[in-house]
Amino acid sequence: MDTLLRCFLLSICSFISCRTGYAQLITWHKKQTVKRHVVFNRYDKKHIGKHTTPPAEPIDGYVVYNRDTIKGSLLMYNREVQIEVPINETYSYFYSFKMRDTCLKSIQMFNKDNKPLIMARVAPGDKRMMRLVHEGKLTIFDGRRKFIYKPRDVDRGIMVVCYDNVVDDLGTFLAANTKRDLIMYINDIYGLNINPKTISWQQLLRKIDELD
Repeated sequence: MDTLLRCFLLSICSFISCRTGYAQLITWHKKQTVKRHVVFNRYDKKHIGKHTTPPAEPIDGYVVYNRDTIKGSLLMYNREVQIEVPINETYSYFYSFKMRDTCLKSIQMFNKDNKPLIMARVAPGDKRMMRLVHEGKLTIFDGRRKFIYKPRDVDRGIMVVCYDNVVDDLGTFLAANTKRDLIMYINDIYGLNINPKTISWQQLLRKIDELD
């Protein structure tokens, strides 16, 4: 009976892969082998390099790939995201998507505080997948991949803004220059008159949260 179930599930996997274009579909496994397969086999010490984040505990969320939304338990790495989609109490589908795959539109994860972490494509066709700091008339991304609790959690060294199909990299080694350029965009787009010399980074980021 187990053999028949395996054949049936594999046929479904093949159908889904052809139907949706999920070339990164890994395979299905029994739940008790999930951690061994995902963590130790594919991400042993030889695989983890200087620019690769070691696996952490899976977090509930979803990915948007092309026009499909796939919900499940996510593991996010520097170069890819993996998602487990349970079929039943014993079996799950596993998907793996490269961050540079432009068909991967966004990733959204929720921690135990129900706080969202959103990774999104900077622009259609852009290979950069960055953390969404603010979405509105002016959309702001930064280079970190952690949940934002305080203004200091925002990366001032790697920051990208998008407005009216314009994408501009603002991050520099000099935080004062990044703040000045960001305020220039805010003043222009929202009709404000913020003085870079009289506002701190924390005050500025709190102000951004109030904008549409």
